[in-house]
Order: sequence, then structure tokens, then C-alpha cells
Amino acid sequence: MKTTFSAIVLLFVSFLITPRDCPAQTMLNLRAPSLDENRLLAEFNSARLSGDKNKIQEIQHQLDNVTGSVTAPSGNSIGTFVDVNSIVPPFNTDNINIVQISALKGIRAFATATEQRGQNSGRVWVVAAVSNTSDADTIYYFYSDNGGTVWNLYTSLHFSNSYQVNYDQMDVEIIEDNIGDKYIWTVYGLNAPNGKQFISASVIRTPNFQGNAFICSWPGENLSNTNFGRFRPRITSDNAKYSNTASIYISVSTDTLVSAGVYKGWYNYVLCVNPYTVNPVLDYYGRGIVIYSSSSPTDLHSDIAYVYNNGDSIIMVSSNNYKYPEQIGISVVNNHFGGLNGQAYDNGNTFEKGFTRIACSGGTNQLTSMIVYRENYQNSGDWDIRAYKSTSSLYSWQTIDIDVRRDNVLVPNPPDICGVRNKENRYYISYTNSGLSNYDTVKYLFTSQSTSTISFRTVSHLNAFARPKPGFRLVNNDSCLGVWSQKGSGGGDNIWVSEGCNGPISIGIQTLGNEIPSSYKLEQNYPNPFNPVTNFKFQIQKSGIVQLKIFNILGEEVAEVVNETMQPGIYRVDFDASSLPSGAYFYKLSAGNFSDTKKMVLIK
Repeated sequence: MKTTFSAIVLLFVSFLITPRDCPAQTMLNLRAPSLDENRLLAEFNSARLSGDKNKIQEIQHQLDNVTGSVTAPSGNSIGTFVDVNSIVPPFNTDNINIVQISALKGIRAFATATEQRGQNSGRVWVVAAVSNTSDADTIYYFYSDNGGTVWNLYTSLHFSNSYQVNYDQMDVEIIEDNIGDKYIWTVYGLNAPNGKQFISASVIRTPNFQGNAFICSWPGENLSNTNFGRFRPRITSDNAKYSNTASIYISVSTDTLVSAGVYKGWYNYVLCVNPYTVNPVLDYYGRGIVIYSSSSPTDLHSDIAYVYNNGDSIIMVSSNNYKYPEQIGISVVNNHFGGLNGQAYDNGNTFEKGFTRIACSGGTNQLTSMIVYRENYQNSGDWDIRAYKSTSSLYSWQTIDIDVRRDNVLVPNPPDICGVRNKENRYYISYTNSGLSNYDTVKYLFTSQSTSTISFRTVSHLNAFARPKPGFRLVNNDSCLGVWSQKGSGGGDNIWVSEGCNGPISIGIQTLGNEIPSSYKLEQNYPNPFNPVTNFKFQIQKSGIVQLKIFNILGEEVAEVVNETMQPGIYRVDFDASSLPSGAYFYKLSAGNFSDTKKMVLIK
């Protein structure tokens, strides 16, 4: 399979936003902590800092009585793990670090995470759910110890009933200490044979293998009641702050049929104060944000992240609000889901927003947080990828344009984001662009700790499936890693990973005005000679695949600046040649039947 890999950097376009004056019923329905809760929380946090796990459990039981949460064991296993731990046979690779992890068919969902401390630090995990159309699904666990080049199948989970993983409903979190075993937590939305939607989790211990999978059962959970369902789970932890006394936090969406033709949606939460076991005790929290009635089933989206801001805080984001689709809810609560800091943001417009994702570093007083989402410009089907970013306060957010273009032909699909623990402002983002051509384009982005830029990598291939998942590897100056699959019948086919982010990069494709050119044209780069940044200006007459490549004097390709479907227009793209040696180079533009080549000189 032919793949291409290129690089672009997009400068932040941002401005400060404030909460909109929204109707009262749209604000987040949060619980105010009582004096007793605040007292117990102080004792709970003190026990965590001292490493007293027994005291943590004791105080948690007292908190249940105050907050109304319910503590319950993880329950009976719903599947069987097979301890495999074998090397995956090698598949096709190429010289741009695109590796096929697996040739499995029917991929329903996948997620990735990386170990960052202790034994096997740097190990990258990919978890994938594979659909069996007439039987129960299987979840596979792969890992790589060399940055994504060689993969091992560690274990697989076979459900005992005919449960099937819902499309793109999976998230993973690693719990790790500086010594001892690690625990890989995976949450996913399941569908029972009767159509009931519910939440399940699995925990595997590594390297001393043990595994368990169980249903997350809120009080009154009834798998035969198909008029009530939970779905779209998301998971985070405070393991960045607490190595051996971490807690797990899970958010889920809920929908219920109240009466004939009347539905309500809200969010539920799970807390686990001792996630260092495959048989955890879980604390269930009831309604969080309540959305008002709808005539159709709801499909709310949420995400959750941890921030330490002179104390533990949980940031919860919500979107796909069927009553107020232009709003994104952002709330900050304590580590037991109590608090009153909730706001609704709409960017000052009425455009539909959805598929929110959030990431934070979790480090001590590292307040930078980033939210990515998709926005429907003028509700016309012209979708954009945008973001909110907070740097110094959890209540002040800037909006950032990531992929904003005024056409509804090249459509960006919902984005995803992850962060690096204890590395402020280090985020990885991915999404796909779908266009007129017979392939989609996987976009992989990463931010720099020291600059306000987003760097782009592009992987072009046939028919992307679901959201590609951003990850990272612990390789100095080359930490990028993205996981994706191809479209197939009934799900995705094959699991691929793209790793590496060094090499020449370019800085943002900019559209210059609204003029439709009558011809193709490539102009001389400016400045020339240059060190190390120059820009290329070109015009495109017709929609189609556009490529702009850099070659050395031997005719060898050294960088691919542009490789995507573009609409008619005049464009400018900046190019950073910091990683190239001084010398003469050629750059070539190809679009339709047009091609042109010009010379430039890099002087350092």
C-alpha cells in the first residue's frame, strides 16, 4: 500500500473568549460541596500525599455518605483473557515509518497510551476492538518497546456473551508507579443482543500478567431495560501527580426514554481510589449535567481531564447538546465531582459544535489545558477544526483555528487529542480530512513546549476509518505516533501506526483572498537565499490533489510540503529548513496536468 508522509506547521490563530450569557437551564448542573465534604476531602488528600491507602479507603466510605456516591466491587467477569505475549509477524513497512500492526478485519474502536515511568518506560500500547458480526467481539492488546517499529500481541479479551463494542467508543489510561506492575485500564461502550447500551471496563496487569473485565453497574442497572442506556465513556487519572496513590475518573453519557417520544440525556461519573488491582472497587456518582427533554434519543459527548491547581481539579467538557448545539460546556470540580464552576461557551456564534476532547499534563501547577472540537460554519456543512486553550487559569480560554477553510468539499472529521504527563503544552492531535479523491488524509499534529505553534504531519492513504488516535513515543525530538485504520465492510480493516515527527517542516497553508485563478502558477520563493525559513506562493485553477515537494541537487526528495486535495485559490505556505544542510534545492509544484520547478538556496 502506497503511503506518503509530509509535514506542515500551522501558527496559532487565537483570541480570548468568555462565557456567553446563556439561558439558566443551559448552565452546568453541578453539586455544591458541603462543609463536611470539604473537611473529608482535605483528609482524603492528606492521606494520598502520605501514601496511606487504607486511610484513603476509609475516608472514601465516609465521603459516600456525604456525597451520595455508591461504592461497589467490580463484579463478575464478563469475558476471558488469553495470555499470548507473542511477536506480531512482520507486515509491510516503508521508509517513512508507516508500520502495519495487524491485518485484523472489522475494527470497531481502538485507543493508545504510553508508559512513562518505571519498568518498561516508553512502551507504547494499542488496544483494539474487533467485531464478529454473529458473535461476541474481541479486544486485542498490542505493545511496542522500540517506538512503534515492532509490535507484540500481549493478550486478547473474548466476551462471554454476545456483547459488541460500539463504534469508536474506547479510551485507555495507564496507572503506573516507579516500581512494580502497571495497570492498563480500558473503558468502552457495549451493546447487548437486545440493543441495551452499557459501559464496561477491563484492567490488565503487566508485566506479571493478570486480567479482568466487568460491567460498570450504577445502582439500579438493568441490562434488560433498553429504554435506558449509557455510552461514550472517557477515562483519566491523576497518576501524573500521585505515582502510588492515584485515582481513576470516568465520565459517561446517559440517555433515557422518559415517556412516549420524550428522552432525556445527562452525564454520570465513576471514581476508583485504588486502581492498582484487576479487581477494583468503584464509586458511582449519579446525575451530573442534565439536559432537557428531546423528541429523539440523545447522543451527548463528554470528556474528562485532571489538573493540579494548588489542589486536585477535574475538568469536564460536554458537547453535542441537542437543545443548544452551539454550546460547549466546561466545568471544573473537585476530585469527587463536587463544585459550582461551570460555564457554557459558544465562540459568539450559533454554529453547531461537537465531538469535544480535552487533554492536560496533570503536572503540579501546570495549568495549560487544550480542548479540540469540530464546528459547523454557518451550519452549512462546512466543518472546521478548532480548539480552546487555557494557559494560566482554568476559567479563561483562548480559541484557536486549527483547520479552518471556507469550502464544504474537503471535510475534516472529528479530532482527538492526548497530552504527555508532566510536560506542559505538549499535545498531540489527529483527525481525517475527506475530499473528492478516492482517499482520505490522516492529519497528525503536535504542539511544542516552547512555542505557540502546531506542527502538522500528513499520512495519505485509502479510506480512513473512525478517528485516528494520537499518541506519542519517548524518542527525543521524534516523539510523534498516530494509530489509524482503513475502512472495510462492517468496520475498519488493518491497524496501522505512523511514527516519527522530525525532518523539514512547513508553517501553515494560508489562503490569500477569494479570487478564483484562471490558471496554475508557482512563484519564486521569498526570501531567496534564505535561512532557515522561506515561503512559497502558488495558485490553483481547479480542485484536485496538489503536491509541493523539495529536492536536493541529486534529485532526491528531502521534504513534502503539501500533499492534499485543494480548492481553486491563491495560497502561501512557509517552509522551515532548519534540519537541512546549506546548499541549492529545487521545489516542484504538481496539480492536475500542471507542474513547475524552481531553484532556491539555503545559506546557514
